[in-house]
Amino acid sequence: MARVYKRLAKYPGLWRVDGIGPIESRGRLGTRATVYFSGLNDEGLAHPYKGSSLSGKVMKLSIHSASIKDFRTGSVWQDGKRVTIADCKTMQCTIDVSNRKIVFLNYGVNVGNGVWADSVLPESYFTMGDNRSYLSSTLYAIIPILNDPSTRWLITPVSELLSFYTGISSRLLSSVLQGQLHHYIDWGSSHLSDDCVTLHVKRPISRKEAFILARVVASANAKDMIFGIHKHLALTQANNAIHPEAAKRPLLIKADFPFSDQTTLFVSGKKMPLVKGKNTPDIWAFFAMEIHSCLHPFGFSKIIQVHDDIGSASRGRGGEPGSISPRFHPRWENDPDDDDYELDDLPADENEAVREGTRRLMHQLETFIRSDPAQWIMTTPLWESEKREMRNET
Repeated sequence: MARVYKRLAKYPGLWRVDGIGPIESRGRLGTRATVYFSGLNDEGLAHPYKGSSLSGKVMKLSIHSASIKDFRTGSVWQDGKRVTIADCKTMQCTIDVSNRKIVFLNYGVNVGNGVWADSVLPESYFTMGDNRSYLSSTLYAIIPILNDPSTRWLITPVSELLSFYTGISSRLLSSVLQGQLHHYIDWGSSHLSDDCVTLHVKRPISRKEAFILARVVASANAKDMIFGIHKHLALTQANNAIHPEAAKRPLLIKADFPFSDQTTLFVSGKKMPLVKGKNTPDIWAFFAMEIHSCLHPFGFSKIIQVHDDIGSASRGRGGEPGSISPRFHPRWENDPDDDDYELDDLPADENEAVREGTRRLMHQLETFIRSDPAQWIMTTPLWESEKREMRNET
């Protein structure tokens, strides 16, 4: 069943995501973001990125930040549901993250040998119309490709790095933006010893979330990446508070890779020329709208999850501590638009593309977990949800 985004369903027709704009300043920092859409005509399903497919309509929609991972740049939506498009290619590429650049959408970028591209995402190959000016300050990563001489660069919005490397769950992604990860982990008590990460958790987390958080403990690069996202927002907000309106800067998502060496990615998107040469060969890039898998090692081989008895805060019907897990959803209290976080499941054709990226990462994590039972060690007392999960796997 395809998932329906209720608030987008109020706008009939075809809509393409042009990008995730700045984080909104109202309410708790990091709670809300803005998605920019271009309307598409009937040609849009077959060729959603051509200028001739645009209907001339544009729209921006305020969303809860937990939903960012649902609105991948380039994705196409109809009546509130994400739909499959034909004009989308896949690529497996080996990249050198140490030489990546983070650039603004509309700034010129040096693509080698003194050659400059006018934009990291040329308008002629991803036509945005009026939305390009609204998204001009958003950030993109451009990274050298090592295994394909015909395609020199990989390009992806930093919102995709945020979604892929932290968006194993909606609540985790939103907590990263809000700077609320301390709700999950006691960082002072969590540590890496040899190849084993000890996580001192404050509330129940899934195994997938544990691997993302363990990477933060194990890697300085991952720690800088995860905590740097909210730090950048907070610093920008603080500076805006002391500057006049004309000098205020947008609250941009500024994410990066959680490592600084080489890796291999499986991505989907569109191949395009960054520069059309007159007397020289064209310089080609692959625009990765969605990352599906990453082969970079996590930096550890075991996780020990430790937590204190949560006692009366989670007593079940029989009074047994831990029999009901406390829930934490990073939502905005009394938010009049909070229903945008509720994605209803309604009968529709199965859309495999919607969750493929998350499924691939989950499969990668599950393979790592199951390859050796000793890799996952629980320290009592167990939460009841953990007991059920372990029973189901035996």
